[in-house]
Amino acid sequence: MNLSAIAESLTGPLRYAIETFNRVVVIGVGLCMVYFGFINFLEGFHAYRMPSLTPLASFYAPIPVAGALVALFAFEQLINGWLHGFASAEDGRTDSMLAEYDTSI
Repeated sequence: MNLSAIAESLTGPLRYAIETFNRVVVIGVGLCMVYFGFINFLEGFHAYRMPSLTPLASFYAPIPVAGALVALFAFEQLINGWLHGFASAEDGRTDSMLAEYDTSI
């Protein structure tokens, strides 16, 4: 059983605390990917692929970018959860931003 399943069964401040903890952990992982991925990227300029002599840094470049995206989207989920509540799929609630628009055009 994972922490997300426990959080979905809870309500109130305890759910907010667990959901916030989950998002903060994901943000931390994303920031670690940025930091250590960038270090790996810089070290990749000292080794080359044969026969093209392209630096290995080209393999490592997407890692910090992906970490930044992970942290960014987890931060977005955290802010939306604080403002609108942490809805689960079983709650039956729709995304409030999508519900505001009229799609009958």
